Amino acid sequence: MRQMKYIFRALFISLLLVWVFTAAECNKPILPVDTVPIYSYQEAIVNPPDTFKIYFNLKTYGDKIARVTFKDSAVWLIERLGDGRANTRILSDTSYMSILESDTLGLQGNKEYSILTNNNNYLDIGDFFIKLTKLPIDYHTFSPKFK
Repeated sequence: MRQMKYIFRALFISLLLVWVFTAAECNKPILPVDTVPIYSYQEAIVNPPDTFKIYFNLKTYGDKIARVTFKDSAVWLIERLGDGRANTRILSDTSYMSILESDTLGLQGNKEYSILTNNNNYLDIGDFFIKLTKLPIDYHTFSPKFK
């Protein structure tokens, strides 16, 4: 009789644990779907939307260069999304600037900019993204402008 009591108790505890873990799985928060368009660095990006990402495959050595031309002059937030060991720079025909984490720059319309990223000789970086977001700031009064 005493042995049956222990068996029922163990069975009850086991079923309770299964129910708790199952309930925890059912109540996971629903994460929002990222609807930001993603472009590859391998194709020219012309007149992108107000928010977009550029995908870079940094599994191999060497510079990966995305070429971006904006429709209008505007102020853009440029953010690195990924491994901090990667090097990222923005280049125009007359200057260049490193992007360490993020930066806000005034960029001219109808001018091609190159966003260059490389894996700094690390093979395990893999996928890397740059996110650009157009800000509601007047381009003409904003400084610094990247020329």
